[in-house]
Amino acid sequence: MTRMVWILPAVITALVSVTFAVLGLNAASKQRQLASKPDAPYPVTLQSLMPLIIILAIASVLSFWKLGSTKVPSSTAEFTAEQPVIAEFTSLPNNVTRILWYAAINTGTEYHVGEYTVSYSDDGNTWYPLTVWKQDYASVLKWHDSDAIPPDDARFLKIEANRPGLELGEVVFFDSADRLIPFTSTNPALCDEQTLPATPDDWMYNSYFDEVYHPRTAVEHLRGIKPYEVTHPPLGKLIMSLGIKIFGINPLGWRITGVIIGLLTIIPLYIFIQNLFGKTFVSASATILYAFDFMRYVQTRLATVDTEAVFFILLMYYFMYRAISEPSGTSLKRTLTWLALSGLSFGIGAATKWIVIYGGLGLIVLWIILAVKIRKYENKTEKAGFPKTTKLIIFSIVFFIAVPVTIYLLSYIPYAIAKYGASADGTFYGFLKMVFENQKYMLTYHSGLDSTHPYSSEWWQWLLNLRPILYYRTYPDVGRISEFGAFTSPLVAWAGLLSLALMLVFGLRGNGGLVIALGYFSQLLPWVIVPRITFAYHYFPNIVFLIPAIAYVMDKLADSGGRHSKLVIGGFTALGVALFVLFFPVLSGLPVNNGYTDWLSWFGSYPF
Repeated sequence: MTRMVWILPAVITALVSVTFAVLGLNAASKQRQLASKPDAPYPVTLQSLMPLIIILAIASVLSFWKLGSTKVPSSTAEFTAEQPVIAEFTSLPNNVTRILWYAAINTGTEYHVGEYTVSYSDDGNTWYPLTVWKQDYASVLKWHDSDAIPPDDARFLKIEANRPGLELGEVVFFDSADRLIPFTSTNPALCDEQTLPATPDDWMYNSYFDEVYHPRTAVEHLRGIKPYEVTHPPLGKLIMSLGIKIFGINPLGWRITGVIIGLLTIIPLYIFIQNLFGKTFVSASATILYAFDFMRYVQTRLATVDTEAVFFILLMYYFMYRAISEPSGTSLKRTLTWLALSGLSFGIGAATKWIVIYGGLGLIVLWIILAVKIRKYENKTEKAGFPKTTKLIIFSIVFFIAVPVTIYLLSYIPYAIAKYGASADGTFYGFLKMVFENQKYMLTYHSGLDSTHPYSSEWWQWLLNLRPILYYRTYPDVGRISEFGAFTSPLVAWAGLLSLALMLVFGLRGNGGLVIALGYFSQLLPWVIVPRITFAYHYFPNIVFLIPAIAYVMDKLADSGGRHSKLVIGGFTALGVALFVLFFPVLSGLPVNNGYTDWLSWFGSYPF
């Protein structure tokens, strides 16, 4: 019976989404006869930025809350196959009932994975096999429970690596009363951080989901080692390495840059909406929906490169919007400045993740519109001199081809100088060949990624918000659960889709509507045809275009002049915040009773 409780909030959200769209439809229909607004972007004043500061402050507190700890092993024991480490127990009366070990990474050789053979002895001479600890690609940067413990008469433990270079962070022994058992070791790094929290099932102290790939690669870039994860371009991991350089190889260090960039994304989104509609109340309301969107919150706290990609996608479209919105006759220098910023954002983003290149398709359409506009103006004025259209073409070749290609190639320098298996031979040709081979590998990898996953989803499920991806789940106490996953706020997903449809039907002043539509569909349509397995987080870039579409309906409602228009917009925004509060436990890992998460399993397809 409790599983049916979700129907009420789901129905309310659906009704509000439909009502919001219907009211927007009515307002848009009435305004068809009104004089069109000017094409130029509305200005952004210091006063209009005040709500943005407040939104950023609140979003920052939420995003940094329990982001990750620095209290994980920082010193590591680097093994060689010929020199095992022996741990001698120094508190024999307390029998060992539990062993925890922290898997670091392997950057000492060309090998990325390995295993440890664990043996025990009562005299230090005769050894008996106990177990094998596997340090594979999915086990790094986290605590593990040993699947076996030594017998009561054991005095020594021997740990041998099957290959050189493996790094083990710490080994911790507990007795039946959950007390630490002190020990000595031939390698002090294994027992120098015994008081750190040793908790295998807590995201605060461990990697989770794809964090076993990207943070380790960021560390490898810092150490000049051949990277393990080469399925995405390097720049995103290089950005991530800045946080690791400052805070260390720990969850806070590898997550903090994503959170900062996720918060920075709020700024151009707010400015874009303010430029489009010129209403601070509308800009603030729509931006609040984004700040409290489920996907934004969860995905920016996960150490992957998606957040950086979304940031640069939004920037390149915003700058292109400013370029095509310059009035005819405006100095070409102003237009080219916006184009340069758009091309630069495209280049940085493309070197982070390929989904940014999808957005390049929309940029091409917008550039053609800009070129036609400039050409028409030239034909009318018939001014002598070097044609503006020619200047535009030359400039665009530089900033949308030469500059992005240069940035992309430069991002591969860590590959070229890496130890243990770098494939560049020191020549420029060898470097280009190495980059080209990696592009082929990435294309083959992603096109052939057709394995199954319990939380995968199809593109049409993203539109209706039907299948979140579960990142984390543990049971801290009997009857209590801690978990979180990534998916869009139902209000943003449903109302955003309806708002986008309205915007396409009734149009938006200037080129803003075209920018929003092209941005949205350039990020969606490639996933309709790709054969690989997909997940809800692939819809993340679309959220930054759904929000301005919602703002379009808010603007129509505000322009309708109704007495309660602000109340409707404010109530709609408040519902978005309320849903965030309702779902906060499954967005943050906050432990709650099992029954509460049952209420949040909408449609039976939400894995909570």
